[in-house]
Amino acid sequence: MIATAQLERVERERERVEDTLKYLFHRGEQGGDVHPDALAGALQVGQASARDLLERLAAGGLAEKAGLTHHRLTDAGRTEALRIVRSHRLLEHYL
Repeated sequence: MIATAQLERVERERERVEDTLKYLFHRGEQGGDVHPDALAGALQVGQASARDLLERLAAGGLAEKAGLTHHRLTDAGRTEALRIVRSHRLLEHYL
């Protein structure tokens, strides 16, 4: 039962990271950088969680700061986000 709870937590965390990458990708396509508060509202998470997600993506080389508070995807982040967006579109097409 503990292993199941841990797997569920890992899965939720993976989904949040993917949702963050997709949000940054779509905002970047519109020419905008992302403030942590906007991300928090879009993902319906707390501001601290949104900042943590952005910091972890930055530490992994997938996002970077744009100014003092905003963030954008790096080239590696764009590549990963595009992979996620494409795979989700395929899934939606076949479901």
